[in-house]
Amino acid sequence: MTYPNQKKVVIHREKFERDFLGISNDNWNAACRDLGAHAAILYLYFASNADNFNLALSPVAVENAIGMPRSTYYD
Repeated sequence: MTYPNQKKVVIHREKFERDFLGISNDNWNAACRDLGAHAAILYLYFASNADNFNLALSPVAVENAIGMPRSTYYD
C-alpha cells in the first residue's frame, strides 16, 4: 500500500557469494534507532564478520578498516 506523499523505489542489488553483510531488518533497524551514529557504525563493523569469527579488536584495526579515529573509538 502506498500513500500520495510516498515515492516508489526499486532496489537492484548485486549477488554476493562472500563479503555480504547479512543482518536481519529488525537488528539493523534497532541498531540505527537505539545506538548513536558511531556505535551503529561499530555494530556494522562487527556484523560484517562471519558467525563465531574471532576478531582481534583494537582502535588501530578499527581506524584502518572504517576510518574511525581513536578518540571516537574510545568514546
